[in-house]
Amino acid sequence: MVGLAVLFVLSFFSEVFLVGVPEWMGNIGSLFPLKHLQNGLADAFDRSGPVLAWENLAVMAGWAVVAGALSVRLFRWEPRRS
Repeated sequence: MVGLAVLFVLSFFSEVFLVGVPEWMGNIGSLFPLKHLQNGLADAFDRSGPVLAWENLAVMAGWAVVAGALSVRLFRWEPRRS
């Protein structure tokens, strides 16, 4: 439930539901991968022809690498003993 609430708020900051949000909201939204995913999908379905924006792919790949590294470092099947 908390994850959906965070995703809902992040969707507004990433201009998924609204177009033309204030600049400060767009700047915050551009720090997260959702805005870059939305921009990449919009470019892929463009009627004038698909465009590959490397910036969007680089940001999403960076988030994937950092999240993967954190999950390898912090995830354990068994609880840690104190």
